[in-house]
Amino acid sequence: MGFLGIPSYGFAQTQEELTAQLKGIEAQIKAYEAELANTHTEKDTLHRKLTQLKKEQTRITLLIKATNVKIATLKKDLATKQEALKRTETRLARLQRQTSLLLGNLYRERQTSFMEVLLSSHAFSALLERVAGVEDLARRVFSLAQEAKATQKTLEVERTGIQKKKTEQQHLLEVQTLQHNSLTDKTQEQQQLLSATKGKEELYQVLQTFLKPQEGAHG
Repeated sequence: MGFLGIPSYGFAQTQEELTAQLKGIEAQIKAYEAELANTHTEKDTLHRKLTQLKKEQTRITLLIKATNVKIATLKKDLATKQEALKRTETRLARLQRQTSLLLGNLYRERQTSFMEVLLSSHAFSALLERVAGVEDLARRVFSLAQEAKATQKTLEVERTGIQKKKTEQQHLLEVQTLQHNSLTDKTQEQQQLLSATKGKEELYQVLQTFLKPQEGAHG
């Protein structure tokens, strides 16, 4: 017997034996041709799938880059809001202290002795002016404090919103990273299958090359 179970051809064989052997070889050739056709189809399918996976991998990579940029932007926005909030809180604390002092002054002015006021009309007039001045200043400082409170509330709402968006983007980044890793694994798997298919294709081509001269030698 020869290579791959194919019998060697001696002069002692009859025509019928040679014809039977030729038919066997032709059957083998057809079988390998069918296998080769299937391998071609399989390779084309793997090629297409691999191309799709690579495109999807590229798309996810770009999405990850975009998400990282968004997160970086949100971090800057968050830092800006945090700084603004600190300034507003400092200003609010100062205005509240000023309001407290002014209210204390106003109370003391109003507690001026009644007899002291009666002794001089000028003292009474000056007292009214001082009280009016303190009241006006207190109202303005209080108004500024209310504005600072409103600003503080707005900044806190904005900061919370940015923080929420940042958390969402970070979660999205985790999901995208998992998708990218999964695609990388699938791409490697398809690449290995494609390499194995190419190896099968080359083997079938070698076997066909080996068998066809046998066919011609006994045609």
